[in-house]
Amino acid sequence: MPANRFTIFPTPSVRSRRLKGFTLTEVAIVLLVISLILAGVWTAAGIVNEKSRVTQAVTQLNLVAQNMTSMLQAGYGVSNTPCVPAPCNKTSTFLTSGIIPQQFDYDAGMTKATNPWNPTGFVVSWMSAAGAVPTYRMSFYGVTMLGCVNLIMQATNCTPGQPGCPITVNTGGTQPAVGKFSTPPGNAYDLTGGEIGSTDAQNLCDPAACPATPTCNTYPTFPMVGTVNSVEFDFTQ
Repeated sequence: MPANRFTIFPTPSVRSRRLKGFTLTEVAIVLLVISLILAGVWTAAGIVNEKSRVTQAVTQLNLVAQNMTSMLQAGYGVSNTPCVPAPCNKTSTFLTSGIIPQQFDYDAGMTKATNPWNPTGFVVSWMSAAGAVPTYRMSFYGVTMLGCVNLIMQATNCTPGQPGCPITVNTGGTQPAVGKFSTPPGNAYDLTGGEIGSTDAQNLCDPAACPATPTCNTYPTFPMVGTVNSVEFDFTQ
């Protein structure tokens, strides 16, 4: 071997450092980054799912409203569905008559209807006594708070007073048993004065922010989690 060539071997301390791998701090940092990425993906997927549910709910509301408008224009509502005392849960009646399309029938039993958040959480109640102005309520139970806000904003994006456009939106009511009376809602917002604002919708959907009055100025913190007992829309002819 030529005299000017030699080999340098790593010292034991250098070898030990190479074999040691990542430190606990480095592993913790990597795990933190991964968890943040997964959290972002999970949140984005949740938002997409909520948007899909809201779209389905608005479609459901519009279909039932169209069918109900046709029924009321034919005079069926006044003569055949009086409710004393009002309101009454008429979900089964409207499933049987086809006003609520069969695609929303929970179990083909014609007694309960489904919504995108709750398999038995869609209720249609008749609000009028015989001879009174025909009024009915569509209720979505078990809606998430974020879904509640978006559902209210989309469902009320119409001209108040026109057929198929809600006149009042309510939140906070308790789902009635089949054939029982619909429990009055906790908070209500009159839509006859115009479309509802996003802040009002958020207040309606957050019971802690608006516990007693129909409109309040507390702006809830997002993202809102949990569910609302009900989101209820009243209609008239």
